[in-house]
Amino acid sequence: MQILVCDGVWVIDAGSASCSGSLGAIEATDIPGYGITTEDAVQLKDGALILFVVVFGFLALKKVAQMR
Repeated sequence: MQILVCDGVWVIDAGSASCSGSLGAIEATDIPGYGITTEDAVQLKDGALILFVVVFGFLALKKVAQMR
């Protein structure tokens, strides 16, 4: 995938974009930090799962406390 780049400033006027310099294109894979790695995805999934468990546990404990 290629990304459109501008060596100047992007100007948006009346809903259309224009470049004050010259336009070019680069490969998206040449951009540092493009996408996430498999390790990052696993870490993000694990973090979301832990957050879900903590929130679910908190809500369960809150419900039990209200029943007393």
